[in-house]
Amino acid sequence: MDTPIKQPAAKISNEKGQKLGMRMIHRFVYLLVCTLFFFSACATQKVFLAPPSDQIEEIEGYASLRVTTHQQTARSRVSFLFSLPTKGRIDVFDPFGRVHYQLFIVHGEAFFVVPAKKVYWQGQEKEILEKLFGFHLSLPDVVGLMSGYWACLGPEKTQEGLASWTFLKNRKGWIQSGKSGEFFFEVQKYFGQTPWVQEVVFFHPQTEGRLKILDVNFNQRVPEETFVISFTKRYSQKTWEEIREILSNAR
Repeated sequence: MDTPIKQPAAKISNEKGQKLGMRMIHRFVYLLVCTLFFFSACATQKVFLAPPSDQIEEIEGYASLRVTTHQQTARSRVSFLFSLPTKGRIDVFDPFGRVHYQLFIVHGEAFFVVPAKKVYWQGQEKEILEKLFGFHLSLPDVVGLMSGYWACLGPEKTQEGLASWTFLKNRKGWIQSGKSGEFFFEVQKYFGQTPWVQEVVFFHPQTEGRLKILDVNFNQRVPEETFVISFTKRYSQKTWEEIREILSNAR
């Protein structure tokens, strides 16, 4: 009968040490992965802090916009800057991240700019959205729609500009939906436990769309030159019909 060959104690001890070392490495990697996952999840959850409405002077941010008009749907990324209560700028980007067109509203005057073609249209604040989408919204209306906090426009502007609006509030007292004439909007999502809009849908007989705010900041001291209308010296002024033709050919 053969006698089993006994392995040296040192070799057995070494193998056990290697197995123990591998277990420790596996546990370390597991804990590292869990830690990285935890912190990455926390990093994606931005804490939303908004100042009181009476302290808001400037609003800026980014959003995605989907608009359907005449059975045609367009999707865009937009950046927006508002210096309350009379200045606004919206830049609309194409799929390649280039500025497709810009909207400027300064003290009631409105400008629609196509930088790539070096042309612009000039009109009144009340005209520009009606030209684009078929419905009228003033600058205070746009700010309220994109933020959800209509009171940030100030009591005197609110009383003057909101006479045509009918609002429905939720249990928390936040504006859930609103209607003015044939235009209707409904808030789908808020930023955390605040009344600030994160996602809103809107409807009109000629247009419907969805706006999702991706990021928003307040009182960031927007440079004054942001709203300077200097392009009129370099660009050619066009009629709205000419601007529409230029946009159609650019698609």
